[in-house]
Amino acid sequence: MTAGQSLGDLLPWARGQGVVTDGIEAAQLPGRGAGIVAKRHLRAGEAILKVPFGAVRCLDTVPNGIRDALPEKWTIHSLLALDLALNHIAKPTPWNAILPSLESLEECVPLLWPSDLQALLPGPALSLLGQQQARLRTQWDLIPEKFTALQHEDYLRMWFLINSRTFYNSTPTTETYPWEDRLALLPVADLFNHADTGCEVTFNSKRYKVTTDRAYRAGEELYISYGDHSNDFLLVEYGFILAENQWDEVCIDDAILPHLSNEHKAELGEKGLLGNYVLRSREGACRRTESAVRLRCYTAEQWVAFAEDGVEVPDAQDDVNKLLSELLQSYIATIQTVIGKLERMKIGKSAQRRLLIQRWEQIRLTIGRTIDRLQTTKT
Repeated sequence: MTAGQSLGDLLPWARGQGVVTDGIEAAQLPGRGAGIVAKRHLRAGEAILKVPFGAVRCLDTVPNGIRDALPEKWTIHSLLALDLALNHIAKPTPWNAILPSLESLEECVPLLWPSDLQALLPGPALSLLGQQQARLRTQWDLIPEKFTALQHEDYLRMWFLINSRTFYNSTPTTETYPWEDRLALLPVADLFNHADTGCEVTFNSKRYKVTTDRAYRAGEELYISYGDHSNDFLLVEYGFILAENQWDEVCIDDAILPHLSNEHKAELGEKGLLGNYVLRSREGACRRTESAVRLRCYTAEQWVAFAEDGVEVPDAQDDVNKLLSELLQSYIATIQTVIGKLERMKIGKSAQRRLLIQRWEQIRLTIGRTIDRLQTTKT
């Protein structure tokens, strides 16, 4: 069965589960996988998808045989992954048939990459990956003894799919779990791709509803927003990056911290300003970055006044801009080295290396634009 055939079977099956669609269809998008497109002209404010709770996979639908085998308050994320993995073959449905294979996920999901490639992720992405690995490792340590027939690869695949395809699900039962673990799988709705802005998703005690945020032409793809996330977050948590992302930010700790003395680091630490220095797509250098750079340009008294009350030194901005520009130019050389190493590497799949190079090139471009602004801004 082809991907197109699987998608064609999905909506009729979903309607049999009570799902209501109006003016949309699932489509295979060239080079991008599946998505949702308009079948006709859609007006702003139209309800295009309604998913009743009876069609939703959530904590309440996990079989007791799975829940009872594990400690109380076992994560919903893991329970849903187990339910999918154990029932994927035993209870095939058109919904199961559209789920990406492990092989296709390997191309874009850092969790599934060789460790040598993972080590070359940007700092924030590497930190997020470490958190993912820790959660997954903690859960898997107990699962094999409870579900002896389950293969690690099958669980790993479903674990990531739950991580990347679920919606927030707040009920009296799930409210006893951490907010990030209040998850549910919604048929059809999980095919919406992400954009900075998109259709509105709401829910009540009976159903989820997706409503258009604007007018759409027939054949145009419809999106939802997964949240205000940087490309490092999107890469690790979902397996993609956006070419244009208004919420993107670039961590420049490696550009700043090596050029600070231990005394400077101690001062920043006392004020809660050590590390997490970022450049944002829309705003440029963050306040924390400004504070760290000014520590090199101001006297001790001047810096304390800036760090605590935002008091700037007259006529010092040019010196601050010059120093930050120099630090960023030095960091671009480091980025060039990383990109060159990736271009020479043979480890992993070419698609993995291309995606990682693309991310580093985005970072280089953001830093380059910041340097241009700094060098053309005179006080």
